Amino acid sequence: MKQLVLSLFPGIGLLDRGFEDEGFCVVRGPDLLWGGDIRLFSTIPGKFDGIIGGPPCQDFSPLANINPKAKAKTYGRAMLAEMKRVILEAEPAWFLIENVPRVPDVEVDGYHVQRFRLDAHWFGGDQRRRRDFQFGSKRAILIHFDVKLFESPITEPPVMASEAAHGMRVFHRNVEYQPSRPWAKLCSLQGLPEDFQLPAFTKAKAGEAVGNGVPVHLARAWAKAIKVATE
Repeated sequence: MKQLVLSLFPGIGLLDRGFEDEGFCVVRGPDLLWGGDIRLFSTIPGKFDGIIGGPPCQDFSPLANINPKAKAKTYGRAMLAEMKRVILEAEPAWFLIENVPRVPDVEVDGYHVQRFRLDAHWFGGDQRRRRDFQFGSKRAILIHFDVKLFESPITEPPVMASEAAHGMRVFHRNVEYQPSRPWAKLCSLQGLPEDFQLPAFTKAKAGEAVGNGVPVHLARAWAKAIKVATE
């Protein structure tokens, strides 16, 4: 039976693509990118099998610590709280929260939460991009991943929103800058078609949207794992 999933903070839908590829029906919630605001959003209990989403990560990103213009922010924490609010409101069987490794642990009443740190390279991607995922379920579902037996022989640095938007790669550990890779290459590394375009966006906004997304390789791996575990 097809599962109905609510996607929060969907952006341009890279996380959604993985679930749609595996046969889930994904309904997208509001996103600032499209003029929406999750703080105005509410839902109905028991309608969704699962909830997925990646709240804004600026509060937890290490890049904020090396940028002299960066200021302390609370928006990311507030949005994480909003996602928890919607989960409690919707009462799905499971939820999946994606973010950077420094995001705090999430606790939601009535759910057993497991935390995973996964790399797109383990699931067929060429880039080394690690993200943290917190999977909560009412029945303490165990998750097992279909990891590739052999990783890609190609190893690319992770795609960052700053690179795709502004044409420069930043290696934050030593604050080294290099020219950006071609747009088609960035899209491919994120699991999108090389000819992917966002014609209504400026180049900078399109780059931010692609760079902020979850690599489709990781999204598809999660969708497969959840489908197997819940069926």
